[in-house]
Amino acid sequence: MLLSLQESYEQSLALLHQTGERLSAKAATESTPQVIAAREGILTGLAALLSGEKALIGSFRKTLRSLATQQAEMGQIPATITYDGPRAAPDYGSRSGQVDTVPWFIIGVCNFVHLQNDLRFLDEMLPHIHKGLNLMESWEFNNRGLMYVPQAGDWADEYVLHGYVLYDQLLRLWALRCVAALTEDQKLRLKAEYLEEIITVNYWPDAEHPGSRLVYHEAACQRLLDKKGQVHYWQAGFRPGGYDDRLDAWGNALAVLLQVGSHHKQHQVINYLDQIGSSLPLQLVPQFYPPIQKFERGWDELQENRKGDFRNHPHEHHNGGTWPLINAFAGMAYIAGGEQGKASRLLASLGEACRGEHKGEEWAFAQSYNSQTGKPCGPGRQAMSAAAIVLLQKHLEGKSLWLGE
Repeated sequence: MLLSLQESYEQSLALLHQTGERLSAKAATESTPQVIAAREGILTGLAALLSGEKALIGSFRKTLRSLATQQAEMGQIPATITYDGPRAAPDYGSRSGQVDTVPWFIIGVCNFVHLQNDLRFLDEMLPHIHKGLNLMESWEFNNRGLMYVPQAGDWADEYVLHGYVLYDQLLRLWALRCVAALTEDQKLRLKAEYLEEIITVNYWPDAEHPGSRLVYHEAACQRLLDKKGQVHYWQAGFRPGGYDDRLDAWGNALAVLLQVGSHHKQHQVINYLDQIGSSLPLQLVPQFYPPIQKFERGWDELQENRKGDFRNHPHEHHNGGTWPLINAFAGMAYIAGGEQGKASRLLASLGEACRGEHKGEEWAFAQSYNSQTGKPCGPGRQAMSAAAIVLLQKHLEGKSLWLGE
């Protein structure tokens, strides 16, 4: 198993080196149009920081600078930047704006500054960081603490979730903690503490919460409790029409990683993620589970919310599919909860999945997999899937992302 894990790491690092320049500003000098994708570049860059590979870290700095250069006047960070020679064309979202690129940008910059001890880079990036923080505050349309996220407004841009989405609130919490720690800003620290309290009350409702001044939607909260009796994980989100109670694996992993809620709740989440993952052929955790089935509520909406061919068949893509990157965060959450054994087993399963053949190529690193059949879905040779193995391997070795505290 040790040799297999080492091979997985080496193959992952090799793919990151192949894609590193494509994800950085050097793409602008090439003769054919090149694209920088914000999430791919930032999450790959976070893996680069933990790897210690100087070339990859240098590419990450260029990626962050490219994103900062194309930040919109109001603070939006582009989802992609297309370079055609010297011309740069930023895209802030086609069907709706992208919310999560803003906190991911701030998290990426802060991790770079902290892990590289580069305060000059912080000084350079602070105006862009504050633009992003101010923009996220403006997305609190009712001025109560939570951002309202439009449909197709984050990484799950072909899914049905919208409103007060757990994942996006947690990314903002992470960003606030990081900036508050780096700048010693007491106001931001208090903002982060207040946001954590609101998240704790609204996304894990219990019998004590209805009537609390922090509850956003008392009727929906009570209806959820009447329906379920109690909940066993952080709810994916809610909106005026009620809660979405499917499991958001990435959101729940982030909650554990950021140590939101009690230790008991954190271990409930770890055990629940591990239980579901262990019941499936890949031994990996699916996203937005259970999937929306044909003729269920949300199916028609799921079919219409797409950019091209329909990809959200049950157990695929956003609809119950298995993503290597999200499993890396699940494994990181296991480690945060003291469950290194679970994380090690997950890493081994992750390597086996990424090694599988896709379109005639071994070590395909597919974007995602069918959770029932294990079949690769979407494009192969994905940098974020390779980054997943690097991130989790390094966390098991004791090198971790900076959470701001």
